[in-house]
Amino acid sequence: MITFNKNRFYKIQPKALPEFDKSECFGSYSISHTPIENHIINSDTLIIPEGYKVLANFCGAYEREKLRKEIKTVIFPSTMELIWPDAYAGTIIENIQFNDGLKYIARSPHYDGSFNDDGSSNDSKIREIDLPDSVEYLGWNCFACLPYLKKAKLGKNIEIVSFRTFYNCPELEEVILPDGVKLIQKAAFFNCKKLSKINLPQSIQWIEKDAFTGTKINLKDFNFPFLKDGFAVRGENDSIAEYYYGDEEIVTIPSYIKIIGAECFANTNVKKVILGENVITIKPAAFMNTKKLETLVLNKNITLIPKKCLMNSGIQEITGDISGLRCIGNSAFAFSDIKTLHFPKSFETICGFAFRDCKQLTDISFEDDFNDIRGFAFANCKQLKADFLSKIDLQKVHPLAFTYGIIPEDNSSPELNPLFNFAPDTKFKTIEADYRYEKCNPISKKRFTEDYYNSPSLHIFDDDSF
Repeated sequence: MITFNKNRFYKIQPKALPEFDKSECFGSYSISHTPIENHIINSDTLIIPEGYKVLANFCGAYEREKLRKEIKTVIFPSTMELIWPDAYAGTIIENIQFNDGLKYIARSPHYDGSFNDDGSSNDSKIREIDLPDSVEYLGWNCFACLPYLKKAKLGKNIEIVSFRTFYNCPELEEVILPDGVKLIQKAAFFNCKKLSKINLPQSIQWIEKDAFTGTKINLKDFNFPFLKDGFAVRGENDSIAEYYYGDEEIVTIPSYIKIIGAECFANTNVKKVILGENVITIKPAAFMNTKKLETLVLNKNITLIPKKCLMNSGIQEITGDISGLRCIGNSAFAFSDIKTLHFPKSFETICGFAFRDCKQLTDISFEDDFNDIRGFAFANCKQLKADFLSKIDLQKVHPLAFTYGIIPEDNSSPELNPLFNFAPDTKFKTIEADYRYEKCNPISKKRFTEDYYNSPSLHIFDDDSF
């Protein structure tokens, strides 16, 4: 069941699959009284007898490699209602004759998650799927990784094209959807490289991020009310940008958008993003893995750069009006290319792992003193200059804030905790060697185990809201 409210929020109620008696299952449960060989015709056709309602895993449970590699056609009885997970995974089936009356196809009936020696992930030879109108539920990975599939047609009772339904079907060219489809979930057609023809009916009320990534389908060619200016939007007056599907390298956020959604720009090719004057919130991981992103222009409304916001990105500078910035969240810039950063007078907190492994970070500066720098905030920042430490009360900073990045000038050993019980006038330098995080100095190990998870001021991992 799928429901929508006036702001186009949607909620999927998990499908409660019906229960069946073991005697109604053909496959794993029926091995003792239904030898599968009795139903094989011409050595490669399996005809399932009438009366069975569930197709269980008829190959894996039998552990008969001969059957796995010889059955090419499966003919369902009119009584069949449910195909169980992994039902025919690992087979070379070329043709499945679905029956009218089949209602449920559970997750991954073809794909068991394993890979062959040649790198392929499925041996099935199915080239076309034509589902009867009786089918009303498709599980995750329902037709994923079918290497020869070229065309698929879904029945009229399908409302949700589920997560990774046709994931990684490299030969899939055409899909026919029924008029009643309401939701296409994330990665439904991901990496279907040849997919160029699909009808998207106006009944669709939402398309999740990455549904068509890696295909020839461009959402810019379709007209839906939730697709505007390169963004999939929802909320009152379309104020929430859930994800960006455009192809512009320099993007200015429209004035009607107030919230940049989680993973909104993740894995895109944008180079510069300029926040509109009405943007008030950036959600976690909004720019994660944006390898080409160089510049993010903030406005005065932004108080928090949240967790994983720019993680593993190519970001080099934060510009614009940063006067409202108060906090850098967990792993916000971790593994990024940030080089310099200036903190405004109002700034308060750098959370755990915020700049972890920022190998190009050299300079940070402050307009005012602050001391709330948390665990591993600058861990492994080998190029970071230590000049700014003179403005920090080291006794109040988390003792592992600069682990494997900055150490006292008179001691080059990283085995000593860099900020543990040093005098306020201690001079620091940046270390050059590469050391493993797993090493922990004996002095702080006791404190780590006893105090870190009991004292809020010493937490390495901060509140999820960051």
